[in-house]
Formats: sequence, C-alpha cells, structure tokens
Amino acid sequence: MFNCELEYIKRKIKRTYKFFMGERTDRKASLKDVVSFFNIPIDETRLEDYSIKSIDLENISIELYDKKYDTLYKANYTGNAELLNYHSGDIRFNCLTSINPLRKIESLYYIGAETPFISRMTIKQDNYNLAFEKESTNSVSMFSNEGNKCIVRYEMEVDEKSVPQHLFTHLYNVNYEKKEIKKSLEQTYTYSLQHFIPYNDKQDKYTYIIKDNVIYGINELEQKKDCDMRGICFEKTNVNINDYLPLNIREKDFPKLYDKNNVSAIIFTGWTDRTYNHYLEIYKDKKFVTIKYNVVKNTYEDEITRETIIDDTIRFNVMPYYNISSPELQKTVDILTKNYEDKFIKLVVEELNTFAKKIDIKEGLIKEELDELSPKILLNKSYDEICNMIYTNKKGYFEIISNQFENSTNISNSKDKGITKTLKK
Repeated sequence: MFNCELEYIKRKIKRTYKFFMGERTDRKASLKDVVSFFNIPIDETRLEDYSIKSIDLENISIELYDKKYDTLYKANYTGNAELLNYHSGDIRFNCLTSINPLRKIESLYYIGAETPFISRMTIKQDNYNLAFEKESTNSVSMFSNEGNKCIVRYEMEVDEKSVPQHLFTHLYNVNYEKKEIKKSLEQTYTYSLQHFIPYNDKQDKYTYIIKDNVIYGINELEQKKDCDMRGICFEKTNVNINDYLPLNIREKDFPKLYDKNNVSAIIFTGWTDRTYNHYLEIYKDKKFVTIKYNVVKNTYEDEITRETIIDDTIRFNVMPYYNISSPELQKTVDILTKNYEDKFIKLVVEELNTFAKKIDIKEGLIKEELDELSPKILLNKSYDEICNMIYTNKKGYFEIISNQFENSTNISNSKDKGITKTLKK
C-alpha cells in the first residue's frame, strides 16, 4: 500500500474515532464505525458489552473486549503476514486476533477487504493443539495460493519454544471453473522442518485430481533406518510431468516418463537396510503393461562397490488405448507379490492399492470414506460451526487426530518407547 493511501486511511480512522468519542460534533459515529476499520465483528444489539481497552491512532492498532463472551480482539495494521511466514516493510495487511476460553482465531486481511485471505483457529487440550487453517487465492508470498485451501493440523506445545511442533497435517486445496472442480490437491504429512522432538517414521503423500486424471505421489515414506521410498503414479501422462514429481526424483533418471507411447506411468525408488537401492518402473502403452525392477547392492569398505542383484523386465497384455485401470494394477500387484518378497515391494504394493482405490473413487465405483476432521468436509464450515462441533466431544476429536498421527508414524509399533512417551501423554 502506498504511503499516501495509508495516511488517508489513518486520517479517516482518527476522524471517525473523534466523532465516536464526541471530540468532534459535526458528525456522529458508532462503535461499529470505528472497529469496522479493523474487521472486528460486533453485535449492535448489545453495545454495552463492548469496551475499547486501547487504541493507537498513529500505529493503527486497537484492543476491544466483549465481556459477554469473554473475548478479546486485537488488531493492527502491518506489513507482516505471520501466518504465511512472510515479512515485508510495506503496510498492507490488517492482522486480527480474537481470543476466548474456547479458541484462538488469527485472521489476515488486505486493508479495506471484508474477508480474510488466510485465517487460523487453534483449540488446545493440555499441551496439544488442534488447528484449522483456511486460505483463499492470494499471491502474498513466494508460495502463492490458487483456489480455496483448508488445513487440519495436530500440534504439540514444546516447552520454551515459541512455535509448536507440527505432528500431523491434512491439507485440501480446490480450484473451481464454472462452479465445477477443475483441480484439487490433497496432502497428508507428518512433522515439519522444525526438529524439537525425536522423530518416529515419517511420511508425506499427495493426490492431485485434474478433471479425469489421478496423480498420486509420495514425497517421503521413511521407516526408521529400515526403508525409505519416493514414488509417483500417473493415471494419465498427458500433463507437465515435472510439475508433479516428488522431491528427490529427477526426471533425467527416468526418461521413459516422457515417452509419448506411454499412456500411464508409475515410478518408485528408495533404499532398504542402508545397503540396497531399489528402482521400480511401470508403464502402460497401447499393448502392454511393462514392469521393470532393478536392485543394486552397495558395499562400503575401502571403496564403494555396486552389484546388481535384480534386473528384471516383465510384461503382460492389456486392453489398448485405455489408461491404467484397477484390474491392471491388481494384476501388477499379483506379479510383484509372486516374484519378490523384499521390504521395498511390500511398501510398493500398499501404495499401488491406494492408487487403485483413488481411481475407483474418482470413477464413482466406490464411495470415499471421510472422517469428521477431513478438510474436504470442513472447507465450507465456519469456525463457529467447527468450534461447536469440537466441543460436543473434544476428547474424542483429539483422539481421532492423535490416532491418525500415530498410524502415520507407526508409534504403536515402535520399539523406542522413549519417543512414544515423548509424543503421547
């Protein structure tokens, strides 16, 4: 926001406040007129419940208290978008926080806008948080957002840390075109870049639905010092491949991804026991599904040596001109299960079954099962509705997301009980 615009708004707020306080009598203003500059909602039928605790007309900030609901509102004009980890010198946002005994809501508005472009509600239980975030289209930071996003997150408050440890995150982002879904992204991942506690197993998985195409990816699937995997499954390859590849999978290592004869493609790569590198490629063209599996053993002594343990190619006939289907994926799973018994293939089989299920859901062959904390369900619910829902069974909802976290990290199967105790009260 240009300085002249900001100065104009500042003068307008000062003038409105003086009208409200009676310092100027040439016009009248209400409490609602004052707080509307800060996007604070008030109920005009009970104005006696509200009181301004403080107001700074130079730095443009205010504190308003609602005694009926024991809610404190704090708002200030700023150049920082803390919810997006974005910091700028240009003042163009109104940051509004409302706190009461039930929840805390942080909202970020463009100055003058009526709706926030990002907001977050936090509900606490002991030293754990259940957080909900909503974000609409914006280009505030380098990671601009298109469409509408909803995030459900499970966090742990760590002593003497200003930022909570993220444990489990479920994200849903959807783009519409003429009121129909054009593209959606669903992602679940454990932990974050912060390392405040010891980790158990980790995972980061995502699914794009682009009209009639399912793209399922695994950025990370790590089972402690035992197995690590990345992967990508394209129901159709008629997209920009590079836009959807997982971290640490390089397109130059898999040139067949770009073979125009292939209508579907699947890649998995990783290691087991810190010794074996695994590479699995599955392609479907007009005639065949081709499975190529390669395993290399690494020996670390005086120098690194590599020995090829498996180098197999298996094909089977398919119906022509169609993208890969659930029956073909099931046949692929049967072949892999019959021919290989290693840890890596067992993980691959689970992910191929997940991919097949997502295709069947998209085709309407099976119904998607959603839990009550799914961001797909909560995307169009208000924070008041979500808060009321949580408080009908607060303990139960915290147990739902705690179980999702523990299942995603295999805590219940962990031999390291110290880590289990650290994460679970």
